[in-house]
Amino acid sequence: MKYAQAVGFVIILIFSHLAGFSQKNVRVYGTISELSGKELLIGANVFIPALKTGAVSNNYGFYSVSVPKGDSVLVLFSYVGFQREVKMLYLKSDTLLDVGLKPLILKEVTISANSPERQLSIPVTGHLQIGNEKLSNTPGLFGERDAYRILQLVPGVGVNSEFNSGLCIRGSNYDQNLVLLDDATVYNTNHFFGYFSTFNGDAIKNIDLYKGAFPARYGGRNSAVIDISMRDGDKENYHVNLGIGLVSAKLTAEGPIVKNHSSFLVAFRRTYLGFLATKLYDDVADYPKYHFYDLNTKINTDLGKNDRLYLSLFTSSDKFSSTDGSSVYTMNWSNLTSTLRWNHVYSSSLFSNLSLIYSEYKFRNLIKEGDSTNLYKAEYLSEIRNYSVKYDLDYIPSNILTIKAGLTTSIQDFKPGAVAIHGVYDTARNLNQINTYRATEAAAYTEGILHPWKNFQFNLGFRMNIFQTKNNQYLSPEPRISASYLINEKNSFKLSWSLNSQMIHLLTNTAIGLPTDLWVHATDSIPPQKSMHFVAGYYSSLWNNSINLSIEAYYKELYHIIGYKPGASFVTMSADASKNSFPDWEKNVTSGKGRAYGLEIFMEKKTGRLNAWLGYTLSWSKQQFDIINNGREFYSAFDSRHQVNLSSSYLLREKQTGGNGIRLSINWVLATGRPITLPLAQYHVSAYGVWDTRIGTEYYAYNEFRMKTFHRMDVSLQLSKNKKRFERTWEFGIYNLYNRWNASYYYMETDYYSGTSKLYQKSYFPILPYITLNIKL
Repeated sequence: MKYAQAVGFVIILIFSHLAGFSQKNVRVYGTISELSGKELLIGANVFIPALKTGAVSNNYGFYSVSVPKGDSVLVLFSYVGFQREVKMLYLKSDTLLDVGLKPLILKEVTISANSPERQLSIPVTGHLQIGNEKLSNTPGLFGERDAYRILQLVPGVGVNSEFNSGLCIRGSNYDQNLVLLDDATVYNTNHFFGYFSTFNGDAIKNIDLYKGAFPARYGGRNSAVIDISMRDGDKENYHVNLGIGLVSAKLTAEGPIVKNHSSFLVAFRRTYLGFLATKLYDDVADYPKYHFYDLNTKINTDLGKNDRLYLSLFTSSDKFSSTDGSSVYTMNWSNLTSTLRWNHVYSSSLFSNLSLIYSEYKFRNLIKEGDSTNLYKAEYLSEIRNYSVKYDLDYIPSNILTIKAGLTTSIQDFKPGAVAIHGVYDTARNLNQINTYRATEAAAYTEGILHPWKNFQFNLGFRMNIFQTKNNQYLSPEPRISASYLINEKNSFKLSWSLNSQMIHLLTNTAIGLPTDLWVHATDSIPPQKSMHFVAGYYSSLWNNSINLSIEAYYKELYHIIGYKPGASFVTMSADASKNSFPDWEKNVTSGKGRAYGLEIFMEKKTGRLNAWLGYTLSWSKQQFDIINNGREFYSAFDSRHQVNLSSSYLLREKQTGGNGIRLSINWVLATGRPITLPLAQYHVSAYGVWDTRIGTEYYAYNEFRMKTFHRMDVSLQLSKNKKRFERTWEFGIYNLYNRWNASYYYMETDYYSGTSKLYQKSYFPILPYITLNIKL
């Protein structure tokens, strides 16, 4: 603790000293956006060849860079998928310059030798940026454009099973990922029991994935960050995009409110599985009913040359019900987020963002059996609400130093509970009467990107987190440091190290799945999770800068992770109905530790007709609990020894007026099966010399067996055509091209008379052809 505080104090002193250092330069600053539509570009490059320095636009498209006063200077503006813009500047004072980039025309592709150098020297490891174009060109299940399905193709990112959209990144559970949508935390990312994620690809502008040792501006999670930005909407023209697929339909509308000053975006998606089920089972009373929807809306407006206001809203809902005779099973879960953000440019070197944020997640599960004379009813609940205020500053005193700093505070309301009601008149225990547990969290951070020498860059960061519960307060200092060394214009080496803390836990009963996933916070007896990350990487630009190569090795330690005690579950019926009390989850869990380490190789090509990436992961993930597996370390459920990922898209023909644009996309993934626990032996139980029908089960060790190797190939062919008044795109695809029956889970069945037990595999997805139609007006 004292060491971490000392490191943070030194970092703050360094920044305070360097902030006063500046050269006798002037600044050019502004925003970088698409020329048509004015959509702001995140992570666009600004480079000055003569000075071999530059900048990168932030999450709001803002950039600022110093140039020599009174000299003619060439400045290059670039972004993947857009033509490079070249400006010759002769400045005598600070100048506001907003730059618009044109979409790339393939035959005019030029590759700059300077842009890769800029990317290679940025002191960040394990970072990948995915834009809207990648989302549009990647095959998905049933033709759905799914951000999470794309992230599952990234080295180091895996899933527990094929039908779970949660991401297990570098050997950690998905609750250890911070998922942000326009600054708001999203607690559940599942649609359709995990087959899809809740994020509509038509509404997404950009995804930033940090796989570990992430910068100090992010906090509250132990493993990774998935920062998703919604599109702003076209400020110049109106567009309507209609999409029809096998399981859902979607509608996206955008356009100017006041041309060139404000815009709106509305993206709505809804499944019609419930409607189809009604038609297919018209003569059957007992059929499952299911539907989901999600809605993204965003409004942004310019309040002047220095101010911009954004309002974002996201909501999603899933509802499932099934009737079997006198039994009724229902399950509902929903998300709601809203963000109000104000950007303000104080000066050519100081940018600020103030955000008011609300996040909510609800889950309810109801089981009813019997009739009015003999009723059994069980209902489970999990709710979490988060009210936050966040203020961030970007200060750029010189080209050798960028300082980011900020404050955030939040109030978190948790409502974890489970209740069973026996009998039609027993209503003492009501879910609406479950106690709400309130916690407050506050954090302050500072980080600086420092470029003191030609070939060295550093990101020194420090975050202080305070978490207050009813009876306890946790203070968590979190120093972070990243460094890059540019070996030459084509090669670099980077190191990152960080300490992280996580104040909330997700209780997951893997035997039951989603119905018992409950969010809880750190308490007096359950401390916050902690982690330590170390990453080392080599990075290179190959083949005339057309291919980027990265090789990263990582090591991660996790502390105070929690899991259910052997035989325990949140679903317990020991609560006292007369006192309206509920099962105490703290008594059902145990605390342990974990570690994960591995090697990732990643090659990516972003230019020309062929866009592709190829990745390989070698990894280990282990956990240890004193009262699980006799205290011995075991492979975690997120362990996968080998993983190969291929994602490619080839433009066969460019889209032209009156002609078809043709694009072929192929994905292929292979992964070692995840660990599972299986019985070593089963036997009949004999009581008082009488043969009993009960089966006893003997287990050897925890997670000692593995599922079969997982692999799958998906292909799609897009045919696009520009009509006079609209653009039409047909997509023909095949999910699981060669019909691989991958295991979702295994189960045992025992023949009562012979006593013979057999292991069976459950698979859900054979080969699935699909067709979708998109019309853009």
